[in-house]
Amino acid sequence: MIARVRSLELYLDYYEKQSKTRSSLPPILVGDIQRDTFVRTDGKWADPNYKNTMYPAWPRGASGYALNRVVAKYISEQSDNLFISQGEDTSMGIWMDEAPFRKDVKWFTSNVFVYDEDCSRADHLSIGHQFTPEKLRKCHYWYRDGLDDGSSSTMGARQMLTRIVVAVFFGSVLFLAIVLATARLLLLDEVLYQGEFLSGIDSYEEEEEEEYGDFDYMEEDERV
Repeated sequence: MIARVRSLELYLDYYEKQSKTRSSLPPILVGDIQRDTFVRTDGKWADPNYKNTMYPAWPRGASGYALNRVVAKYISEQSDNLFISQGEDTSMGIWMDEAPFRKDVKWFTSNVFVYDEDCSRADHLSIGHQFTPEKLRKCHYWYRDGLDDGSSSTMGARQMLTRIVVAVFFGSVLFLAIVLATARLLLLDEVLYQGEFLSGIDSYEEEEEEEYGDFDYMEEDERV
């Protein structure tokens, strides 16, 4: 069994908040919920001690399942009085069916609890079962590096997040560089414009002085 603990915690927190009432929190079970299944009378899963012909709803253990504190507390307190079925998962269904709060139990069927699946999918939060050494190695590489076995092009969540952060960083640097370059060009244009303007003023003043000087010379000539 492999579980993405942190992601699973956040996922289950959603169901708890959805089910909580003002007065109390109901018993909750989330998983691959099985319904209307017959009780086996022979073979590996035979259950000769359970007298009903069909099981009540039960969470398939091979996929993993989750229960909240209300259910755990009840099982802990009543452990000596509970019926033991051929499997812990069918037993869980029977315990909830025989519990005093049976009508209040919230059963949530969820596809994040899977059986005999590839652990490279980020939306599979609980994966079971029958893992071979090779499959466990792939899952190890997936969780460590964000890839399944190092040869796949599948991208893990951590690697994707890293690439997004790097892309945002370099994008911000590029944007800042463009802004600074634009500002420098605008400043250069302003300096050139002011230089041309001042040069024009100087030329105008020189022309004024030349014209005024010639006028004085002509007046002196006339007086002579």
